[in-house]
Amino acid sequence: AMRSFSPLLPLLLLPFADAFLPCPSSSFIMGSSWRHDSCPLGPLPLLVSSSRILQRSERMRLRMQLEEDAVKRVKESVREIIGTNNGLSQQDRAAEVFGGNVASRPWEALFRGMGTSETFRKEAWAKQPFIVNLDDEESGAFVRGCFTMEHVRKHVGEYPTAYVAQGALSPDGKGGWYMRKVGESAAPPGEVAMSKFEDVQTSLKSGTVVLNSAGAYISPLAAISLATLEGSLLPVGLNLYITNPNMKLSAPPHTDKQDVFVLQSQGAKHWRVFAPPEPSKTITSDPFARGKGPDACTVEELGEPLIETVLKAGEMLYVPAGFPHTTDTASEGQEEASVHLTIGLDTHIWGLTYAFLRQAALQRAGEKATFRVRGADRDATALGVGEYMALHTPLPFGFLGPEGMTEKVEGERGGRARQDVESVTKHVARECARKMRLAEPDRWEGTDEDEMVTRLHLEEATGRMLVHYKKVMAIQRRMYLDGAIGISPAPNSLVRVQHYMALLDQVMEEVIQWSSA
Repeated sequence: AMRSFSPLLPLLLLPFADAFLPCPSSSFIMGSSWRHDSCPLGPLPLLVSSSRILQRSERMRLRMQLEEDAVKRVKESVREIIGTNNGLSQQDRAAEVFGGNVASRPWEALFRGMGTSETFRKEAWAKQPFIVNLDDEESGAFVRGCFTMEHVRKHVGEYPTAYVAQGALSPDGKGGWYMRKVGESAAPPGEVAMSKFEDVQTSLKSGTVVLNSAGAYISPLAAISLATLEGSLLPVGLNLYITNPNMKLSAPPHTDKQDVFVLQSQGAKHWRVFAPPEPSKTITSDPFARGKGPDACTVEELGEPLIETVLKAGEMLYVPAGFPHTTDTASEGQEEASVHLTIGLDTHIWGLTYAFLRQAALQRAGEKATFRVRGADRDATALGVGEYMALHTPLPFGFLGPEGMTEKVEGERGGRARQDVESVTKHVARECARKMRLAEPDRWEGTDEDEMVTRLHLEEATGRMLVHYKKVMAIQRRMYLDGAIGISPAPNSLVRVQHYMALLDQVMEEVIQWSSA
């Protein structure tokens, strides 16, 4: 399972092959931190009306608190950059002209603002979806209209045809969502077929058009990706979704491996977001890929949504990893296409989770990496949803750094946090031991957390993960900068991106080999 990555190195020799971006095996790298015992929504709903009413009331209270705090923090941070009276500064105008035609600093401020929100970090991140309504000119103008159908027309030629996809249901009606190709990918020898706007328009008549990893290929989206990477200090991936109005189903219920921020640029889209289902009920399914490929995920099995909203231009929706969601554009009054950016924080994709750290430490110590559940060695999906999600928490790197273990550096990128590496290492090692005890109480009975840290060399493993994190960040910074302003001699975007993805795949392989040594 640890070696089921897309083999990107050979693609450097075959630069025109149809190959998608690498995605590590979900049986090894999955993540979220939603815990049943710490969920702000309380216990699962009881089958009595009064309990449901109380739960809805608590959910509404929390949602209002989250959104009020998030809006306040985000707008304060954005306004600090762009100003409430003068609009974009001269520096931002220059960045817009020379940095991928995007005023990128507001995007960085957007994510930095969420990172400074105590409510977001403690109660929302990886636990609860919420909406930020950036509907005023000072804070929302850079989201509303940031990438419209006119931008698609102008820039879709930067994106390889082989990767343009249309979301569709399984042909036999028994599975979930899958992606089928859009347009023709044939090209003369030595050339790469690039996308055509006419093909996108034609495909929109029958479903949503998806440009996966568009932030790596399209220059304005690369600038946004770089800015969000700097604001969150975490690896990111940006997808673009386009849907015609009056579509009764844009995306069926499904889950993702990323914690995603959906930013509506044009039009509107109806969203329903649900709590994670019990992994043990579908033990052969990946909890972070439900409703995809052969796996079917229905609204009926998910129950009442945590959030149901029509997301409008200038608004942002946060959906934690592993939380099912479904979309459509069938709301009344919609006349234009829906265009939104989905920015995913790729902690799970690149192994920056406690689940990855646990498995690496166990393997390196020569111990079983399976889970002791009900007296037998089992896969992680045998765990309850609380234990499963708690174990798959993203590591506290970047803007997730542990509270009290960061130091503000005046004058450095607007007060970016510099983490005390030794303190973070000790904190993460002990927290990993705690989560392991919660997931497998029988296995670790009689062994305290300090003993586990020593026995499994968890501090050493955490240090290695910090090195891995820095390598991933360095490659992604270079990749998005290259995509925004073109600093490499690559003949086209496909060759350029494959080069960086091969480097990322190599870094991933290095940490896997280390854990297996």
